[in-house]
Amino acid sequence: MGDQRTRKATPRRLAALVAAVLVLVALAWIVEWRVTGTTQSASGRPAPGYAVKVMRGDTVLKQFSVAALRALPAVTIIADGKPQHGPTVQTVLTAAGVTSFTTLEVRGMGLRDSGRLTLAAKAVTGDTILDFNDRGTVKIVSPTMDWRLRVRDVTELRVH
Repeated sequence: MGDQRTRKATPRRLAALVAAVLVLVALAWIVEWRVTGTTQSASGRPAPGYAVKVMRGDTVLKQFSVAALRALPAVTIIADGKPQHGPTVQTVLTAAGVTSFTTLEVRGMGLRDSGRLTLAAKAVTGDTILDFNDRGTVKIVSPTMDWRLRVRDVTELRVH
């Protein structure tokens, strides 16, 4: 009799485990949708409401939609063996009125990485770019930047 209860409990446990996994997947999908405004990973369309702010302290100097970033002059670089395309960070900062800074703090959504990177001004070169990705956001990349340090889904460029 003890065996029959164990056998019946096992399918119930398995069903509960499957249900829990489905709930977690659904929650992850909802979080992705709420944060980025899209769940279409290869849409290439800008996520609704997504923008990159250039800030000095708590002051927003300028906010760029994806369309505004696409309107800036762009370059193509090779980083991690792949072509990356977008405006240079210097171009974006100049368009926001930034003429000098000592450090640049890059902030992102933090969904797929730490969401933070601080660069000295001398590390922000002509091949440090905001690459357009397939999710309708941008990531910061450079041929000299360790791929693990990149920030995807950039939301702020804070100059200090």
